Amino acid sequence: MTNDRTARAHAHARNAVTPLLTIKQVAGILQVSEKTVRRWIEVRELPAAKLGGQWRIRPRDLDLFIKDRLEW
Repeated sequence: MTNDRTARAHAHARNAVTPLLTIKQVAGILQVSEKTVRRWIEVRELPAAKLGGQWRIRPRDLDLFIKDRLEW
């Protein structure tokens, strides 16, 4: 029984959903305006999903967005 329970717990941990970020959170992290974040989404520079009428950004997409802009 314990092995089965442990296996299910590990499977659940692998499938855990990472919380998505809002435009406001991304703007705060990057220290830019919300309008700037919306513009990046509009021109498809920053991947985002519209859920319930609000944009959400995956943390890994934000990380890639930042890494693509590093100049050193």
